Amino acid sequence: MTLLTVTDATVRFGGLVAVNNVSFETEPGKVRALIGPNGAGKTTLLRMMSGDVEPDAGAITKPNELTVGYLPQDGLDHQGKTLYDEVSSAFAELLELQIKMITLERLLGDETLGKVEHDAALESFTVAQETFHHQDGYGIEAKVSSVLHGLGFSSTDLERNTEHFSGGWQMRIALAKLILQQPHVLLLDEQTNQLDLEARNWL
Repeated sequence: MTLLTVTDATVRFGGLVAVNNVSFETEPGKVRALIGPNGAGKTTLLRMMSGDVEPDAGAITKPNELTVGYLPQDGLDHQGKTLYDEVSSAFAELLELQIKMITLERLLGDETLGKVEHDAALESFTVAQETFHHQDGYGIEAKVSSVLHGLGFSSTDLERNTEHFSGGWQMRIALAKLILQQPHVLLLDEQTNQLDLEARNWL
């Protein structure tokens, strides 16, 4: 099965041809590397595959349900959250569902609640809890900790604010979020340059 197909794609910036008549496919379970000198168009090609840049000629085709994660070389800056909270935001929908469950649980504990309201709240809570369980919401903490550890973060880093991490570690934060989101296609723009050998082997 083909995930994403690039067919005769060309991208121009003014009079400069950044990508010229490129064709290839991505397949499940395959790792591909783009190798070339600076200015060869590697980043442009990745941005085109991610949807950030439209080709001037040719086409990129993919299934409607396909998700693509793209990690750029730079411009990564996380602020205002702890490391754990920032990375766990990869599960934003599940975390919102968890908040809904907590709210409903408190409502169910309200002894002044009428029977009709109680039954409706109980039904909503049951549906939310089943969805949360089915999507492994109870495993979020373990997943976040495992990925962060694999990328070289320590247990004491979890409660540090993200703005205290340097550029290379900012990249690792963004990479952790992408890994946890589990896109069908993951595009990394020279990011292993920022990883030590242990983190590269883990990745």
